[in-house]
Amino acid sequence: MYFSQLQQKMLLEQTSGTVIGYIEDAVINKDTGKIEGYVVGKTTKMFQKVSSERIVQVTDITSVGSDFIFIRLTGID
Repeated sequence: MYFSQLQQKMLLEQTSGTVIGYIEDAVINKDTGKIEGYVVGKTTKMFQKVSSERIVQVTDITSVGSDFIFIRLTGID
């Protein structure tokens, strides 16, 4: 899957269904070159960006669907 495809999917917390936001950037380990997490920006109803950003660890992602990415709420900065 391409990174641009991940950026189009909404992140949801799996147990509550809370909208977390959309992926904006990746956190890459400079030694291994592997993605460790994603920078997620919160959006409002009219898709206006809110200044708060979170880091979602790759290990927190439980499943990737056609429109959504489901995550566990633990481990979010």
